[in-house]
Amino acid sequence: MGWKYRIKIKDILTDEDVPPDKAEELALTVVHRLKSSLAFPSPCRRHLIECFEGVMDQEMFNDAMDELYDVADDERVWVE
Repeated sequence: MGWKYRIKIKDILTDEDVPPDKAEELALTVVHRLKSSLAFPSPCRRHLIECFEGVMDQEMFNDAMDELYDVADDERVWVE
């Protein structure tokens, strides 16, 4: 089975750790993209938005991204 949907996130990511304010900014960008995407069913999308809305530093952003990838795999959403 292939991927049902795609969501573009990787264009905002870097290989470098970022300061807390930048991590929070990146998380809000992801929230905006999740809100405007139909890639995830509503309950999953709400859960992911909540994960990213609470981000305050790089570690929390990484944890939220891990959750995004896990949910994306379950829902067959390609994160690009």
